[in-house]
Amino acid sequence: MKPMRIALLIFLCLLCSLASAQSYSIRIEYNSNLRAANSLSARIVTTAQSGATLQVIGKTGRWLKISRNGREVWMAAWVSHSRVTGSAAASDVDNCCFVNRQCISDQEWVAGYWAYQNNECPVSPGAPNQTAPPAQASQPATVNNCCYIDRRCNSEQDWVNGYFAYQNQQCLMPGQFGNAHGVMVIGGKGFISQMEDALDLLRRRAPQWYNYTVSGLARIVQRLESDVPGMDVGTRTFYLDYTDHYPQGYTAWQHISNTAAMLTHEACHQHRADLGLEPGGYPGEKACLAIQIETLKAINAPRFWIDSYQDTLDNIDDPARQWWARAHY
Repeated sequence: MKPMRIALLIFLCLLCSLASAQSYSIRIEYNSNLRAANSLSARIVTTAQSGATLQVIGKTGRWLKISRNGREVWMAAWVSHSRVTGSAAASDVDNCCFVNRQCISDQEWVAGYWAYQNNECPVSPGAPNQTAPPAQASQPATVNNCCYIDRRCNSEQDWVNGYFAYQNQQCLMPGQFGNAHGVMVIGGKGFISQMEDALDLLRRRAPQWYNYTVSGLARIVQRLESDVPGMDVGTRTFYLDYTDHYPQGYTAWQHISNTAAMLTHEACHQHRADLGLEPGGYPGEKACLAIQIETLKAINAPRFWIDSYQDTLDNIDDPARQWWARAHY
């Protein structure tokens, strides 16, 4: 019996030692949201102030589990921080925000992630940050904020983010990665190309719905695992699932025409919010579905798309057709 107890004690000591080894401290560089779960859609429990030291007790995917005031919370691993003990593993670097740019908002970190995937960081991971080059000569001397160039800024925080983005040369100029339409497109190169094609189609065949769409959407973002799909009317951002291949049996034209009308549908939710109307739910989806059908007709989309969405609209009172009641946006 005694040997078994000794073995158990040794096992427990090793377990405690392992847990202690996995725990380390970090110091954050900016105010950072600490959430109830490892998702950008999770409730914000508290905000840690710039310079605070946090105790990391675990990691799941790209999220750090933090012990804070006697409770467990989560912080995105891509938030700018440095280790107080130990050093970050090279394998943790998957974002240009670790390499060459200053990122503050969740949106900037998402953009940094996709820039890294597309090999768009000017320096390699681990290299010291380079001094940002002078502002674009094509811009007037008074322009010192991306809010004048590639984004719609409403809040004070939007303008702060736009200022730092400009200093780090993160403004997207016309013709660069989806900004030819005044809408920032963030994601893989295939995703960006598809959104460009869809917006080009709207502009050529349905100028009225094109203007309606680009005035409603500020950003179209390829959805990451932690993003909530659908339209975020607070930031005018549409988070969209995407694969690099067209669905089996669909031609490029069939797929692009459907994507174009889908963008107009999402812009409808934003316009309703701007007017003080309920953006989603039964009234929002019914109104935006009708606009989606009108867009499909205007661009002369394949008839099966029009018939399919018309059938959904005609039967929208059927609970089995009410997709918004089953999905979390």
